[in-house]
Amino acid sequence: MNDVSSSLTSILAEAQALLHDLSSATPSAQFAPATRALRLLLAAECCHRALAMTTERTAGAGRRPSTRRAGKHGLSPRELEVLRLMAAGCRDREIAELLLVSPRTASTHVTAILNKLGAESRTAAATYAIRVGLV
Repeated sequence: MNDVSSSLTSILAEAQALLHDLSSATPSAQFAPATRALRLLLAAECCHRALAMTTERTAGAGRRPSTRRAGKHGLSPRELEVLRLMAAGCRDREIAELLLVSPRTASTHVTAILNKLGAESRTAAATYAIRVGLV
């Protein structure tokens, strides 16, 4: 099981537990767990999209995308992971949760990716990465 798949399983389990606990909570005590569950479900959606993109790209090859191709653009393997999540629509906070890093670290990775690819926005970086097969 890869990191994204493992994260997805973990996130969904935590969200399910939070939602289960909501049924017995008083209305005033439901807001924080409901908000956390919603954030987890959004992160799970990003994780699912990233997993689907990776699976789609590697279906014929039976392996993960090559880091050799990424090296051509100067991206580290970790930056490739972040780029996949960016292409799946994840924001910095969601990337941080999925990769178990701080939001600041996720933001630093995003900035490095934008600089290395010469992209002016997250959308431009994701579009380029999909077009040239980095993700």
